[in-house]
Amino acid sequence: MRLLEFLKARSYETSKQEELLYEFVATELESGALSKGLWTKALAETGFDDAQARALYIKMRVASLQAELREIAPHLRQIDEAQSRLSKLLEQGCSQEAIDYLKNPILAATYVRKYGVSMEKINKAISIGAIKGCLVDGYLWVQDRAL
Repeated sequence: MRLLEFLKARSYETSKQEELLYEFVATELESGALSKGLWTKALAETGFDDAQARALYIKMRVASLQAELREIAPHLRQIDEAQSRLSKLLEQGCSQEAIDYLKNPILAATYVRKYGVSMEKINKAISIGAIKGCLVDGYLWVQDRAL
């Protein structure tokens, strides 16, 4: 099982991060899915004492996972924001097909406020292909990018 899947399945909370990482390593140990390089290093550093190597391996693996999480944390936030936005769009009546077509959809009325552009200019931009737009349940959705 991958780390992110493991954390999501347990409703990952930052305050419980270390505990969850130790749980993840325990799961790896139970399944025999060890990091060969770290295990070999742990054995070498403990004079091939299996019990000490196991303890050292756990500490090193948790440290390794913490470093991995620090590296991917910004990307996780972006993914969560994108998923939240997608859910919101679907709730507001924008179809998955329209979302796929527009890539980054926004209601035309919101677009007017955000970019200070008239509806007439939006319609013209759609007609000449400057931006994509589609009508879903009576609402005009357009790409969220400046003209």
